[in-house]
Amino acid sequence: TAVPSGDYGYDLVMLTHAENGERENGQIYFQFKATDNLAVLTKKDNSIAFSLKWEHINLWYDSADPVLLIVFDAQAEISYW
Repeated sequence: TAVPSGDYGYDLVMLTHAENGERENGQIYFQFKATDNLAVLTKKDNSIAFSLKWEHINLWYDSADPVLLIVFDAQAEISYW
């Protein structure tokens, strides 16, 4: 899957290692997004609404490895994942 235009791919890649120090298969990708206008739907369970481009969703969905989306509310200085 192609990287969406105007985007440079994932923001962070985490590799994991076994107790003996050997690298394990796979990785975890992190994608960070920030906004000044985050819609918090319920504070009880920290539900938010955040618009995303389909090209990004498709890229993450097609990934063989997990992708964690971290959304930063710049006004409240809090992150959601």
